[in-house]
Amino acid sequence: MTSEVPDYKANPARLAEQVAIPIVRQWLGSDGLLLDGSATSSPIDFVIDYLDGRHAVGDVWLDADETLMAVWGDLFKQERHQEIELDRGWGLWSLGLTHDANGRILRRDLPKLIGACLAINQTNLDFEHSWIPPEAPEALRDLYAHGGALGISYLIRHDTADQTESRDAAIYFPKSDPKPTGTEPANLREWINRVFTDRAGAKHIHEKLLPAMADERHAFVVAHTGTPASIQRRLATLRLNEPDLVVPDGITHVWVLPRYVEPATGPIAGLWTDTHGWHVINLADRPQPDSEG
Repeated sequence: MTSEVPDYKANPARLAEQVAIPIVRQWLGSDGLLLDGSATSSPIDFVIDYLDGRHAVGDVWLDADETLMAVWGDLFKQERHQEIELDRGWGLWSLGLTHDANGRILRRDLPKLIGACLAINQTNLDFEHSWIPPEAPEALRDLYAHGGALGISYLIRHDTADQTESRDAAIYFPKSDPKPTGTEPANLREWINRVFTDRAGAKHIHEKLLPAMADERHAFVVAHTGTPASIQRRLATLRLNEPDLVVPDGITHVWVLPRYVEPATGPIAGLWTDTHGWHVINLADRPQPDSEG
């Protein structure tokens, strides 16, 4: 949600709220009062009381891939987040993971795999794209089969001769993008349709927003690990000619925010309303409230 280094021990959903609520508050300006639901026991993330007497509720959530979130959640439960200790003299390795990797099994079996690599002098392997001929030695074919089963995409040993202190460890990098489905959304309308019908989206829409008594209901969706790259790009360069949304009756406002924003420009959000279509909200261009007023 920002290009700054994230705090991985924080709750990503709460971080999304902390980004989203100030955007809504500044958009609201002096037209009413926004109350942050985290300060109360309310299941709704924010409430707006307009000066003209209208009442609005809003909920914020991530477009998250549940499988990837589970992988990253497991990763950051570990004391050494992305590092697996190796036997002395084995050196420093890096490896990438596929969507099918399991952190617990990886931490258990990776030392054995690296030991097998060293035994046959293999220190640079591409498990996703290399083709192993049938006549290759059995030890090499077993090596690739084991790496693929662990969900490893590549495995590389690094030269540490120029380092003052050698490290015997493997640093691993899980996938952070959604698994291709073959049905990529073509535009923001298709993406929002999918977000609203996903399990998490349906819960926010049908269990939180729609049952609430309100004049307006704001759905605030933050792109995350479930958002395809094509949609990420559209959100970062949002234009007003995006197709109109088709949303459940009762949803009046849909906010969309890219996963990454540049601190220099401030958050750029898209806002769709059932009465006026799309707006682009760039807070860097908007006058700041008078702090003395």
